[in-house]
Amino acid sequence: MKKVDIVFIHPPYPDAEGIKQDGHLPSIGLLNLAALAEKEGLRVAIVDSVALQYTSERTVREVIALNPRYVGLTAMTHNITTAAVIAKNLKEQNRNLVTLLGGVHISSVPEETLNKFPDCFDISILGEGELIFLATLRALENNSDIDYISGLAFMKDGKFIKTGEGGMIQELDELPFPAWHLLPDMSTHYATTFISGNQKVSNHLLTSRGCPGRCVFCDTTVFGGKIRGYSPDYVVEMVDILYNKYGVRDIQFNDDTFTSLRSRLHEICELLIKKNYNDLTWSCDARVSGMSEESLALMKA
Repeated sequence: MKKVDIVFIHPPYPDAEGIKQDGHLPSIGLLNLAALAEKEGLRVAIVDSVALQYTSERTVREVIALNPRYVGLTAMTHNITTAAVIAKNLKEQNRNLVTLLGGVHISSVPEETLNKFPDCFDISILGEGELIFLATLRALENNSDIDYISGLAFMKDGKFIKTGEGGMIQELDELPFPAWHLLPDMSTHYATTFISGNQKVSNHLLTSRGCPGRCVFCDTTVFGGKIRGYSPDYVVEMVDILYNKYGVRDIQFNDDTFTSLRSRLHEICELLIKKNYNDLTWSCDARVSGMSEESLALMKA
């Protein structure tokens, strides 16, 4: 097994470790960070424990075998405990390993999380992670202080430290394409969810960030309330890569509100029509208040 500089981990789900999870799709956040790390010249690996049906113990073994200097974990509330167990076990086996945590849970309740799981996560990245991660990675590589980097949380001398709020990326097209090549085989490890309702090779995209809605059941801590989108050309190029290179035949646009940027939606639809993907199905999330007959007609076409 090759040696790498950084491993990104999607922890297994509690009470379902080692069990096939229908409808599981990869973490786009990890794919974006992995692409940035590769662009910085680091050797990178992704361990999607859910897709690979790894237990926490198997995950730790596989990561230790790769001998990384850094490990990045993503977690929501349902698997934050699993992420903590993995991080703690990794650090017990390699004291020099730096563990980084990101995701919705730590962004929402950073102090509570770090106090609950001491000695697990060295650095936590809050909110929209790419620029904060990049600055943190460069600081670590140069043995520089991280205290000046906005958007971090960590424990220092037993005290919780938060370095302010990280910024939002306005020009999303400047980000590299997600590092899909680091995932396990899409045709065998990722299947469509109940939303799409078929058995095609599936994956998903996040083509915009932010939502102005104030739904009580939804957390907007990471991407905020202002919608920012990739350009239509960028979106369709991502679709093209998934379709032609990875054999994906079903795509879920998992934006909070894919249809809210209406002119962008129409242009994406027109570009997809020109591509004439006869066997490609797709789905999206939308707010009813943002729909129109013209949009629906284009989306159907």
